Amino acid sequence: MPERGALILLVEDDAANMLLTRTVLEDAGHRILAASTLLDARDLLALEHPDLVITDVELRGESGLQLARDVREDRRLQDVPVVALTAHAMPEMADEAFEAGCSDYITKPVDITQLVRRVNSILAVARATGMAAAHRSTGGRIA
Repeated sequence: MPERGALILLVEDDAANMLLTRTVLEDAGHRILAASTLLDARDLLALEHPDLVITDVELRGESGLQLARDVREDRRLQDVPVVALTAHAMPEMADEAFEAGCSDYITKPVDITQLVRRVNSILAVARATGMAAAHRSTGGRIA
């Protein structure tokens, strides 16, 4: 488990999937910002800097992959890993997710143990990478 709960933006338009994923991640010690549309997600991203974004790929007429692209293009959020969730376990969907800038791709139904393990692993890598970058940019001094 991470040292402190990470702030995770969860974007999911299915209420049951939102509840399950949110509960599992909160039980693992994380704090959740919840959005059911890309508009809500973008509004939250304008106010917050989450440690991780998890987005459903198919959101009622919208693509969660567009959110991944938006995050990659936003200088303030470029360091935030994005994980795609989808019910489509096809290789081309995984390729599309990685091309959009996702760090990982998880298929539904979600294995909750695997979800927590993968989220914690992605967060650990992001923190280690961020610490290394901060160390380099301060000449070895972490502010």
